[in-house]
Amino acid sequence: MILLDTHALIWYANEDGEMPDSLWKRINQEDQILVSAISVWEIAMLVDKKKLILNVPVNEWIEIAANHFPIVWVDLNIDICLKSTQLPGDFHKDPADRFIVASCLLNKAKLITRDKNLLTYPYIETEWSV
Repeated sequence: MILLDTHALIWYANEDGEMPDSLWKRINQEDQILVSAISVWEIAMLVDKKKLILNVPVNEWIEIAANHFPIVWVDLNIDICLKSTQLPGDFHKDPADRFIVASCLLNKAKLITRDKNLLTYPYIETEWSV
């Protein structure tokens, strides 16, 4: 099972060339693609700050992505919220990354990310190949 980091979701849904071909193939082999609900918040914040320009309003973009791809949203439930505060080892303070990592741990999912902080975190399995 895999979980997409926020930037990986954006690139995947927009069919952006930022994602390596090997990852396209890997993701397309999955029946379900997990995405943390915090990614919706991150995307909406990026749009609001004009750091991300979408061709439709953000709520439409999320709906299109969810309907076009086999996305399963991972809600921010009590277990994930608590786990995000109890991550093993030394983890940075970014709350969105904490929720994403907690989601991976509790769902036993591999994280698809380009984020160097997450790629080097030894307590989750990650993937990003070039």
